[in-house]
Amino acid sequence: IENVKLNSPMILTLASSATANTTCAFWNTTEQAWSNEGLWRVPNRTGSGRSQELDSDAEFEDGEPLVCATMHLSVFSGVVGVFRD
Repeated sequence: IENVKLNSPMILTLASSATANTTCAFWNTTEQAWSNEGLWRVPNRTGSGRSQELDSDAEFEDGEPLVCATMHLSVFSGVVGVFRD
């Protein structure tokens, strides 16, 4: 799936438990590398009755689900560590 842009973010749960420094990522076929452009981790609000918070500055703890928001469709994963700009 390439170049499919969304009008509003889609929420994906990629893992039921992740480390605090796990980052949402997708495989960029042009760069042949993992990227987090247009994709960010969000707090898990499933079952809370509250809307999903799209806070890219949220802090996470080990053991929390890996929930990601995205503005495009691609092959997604969780990557442990920090991306370099």
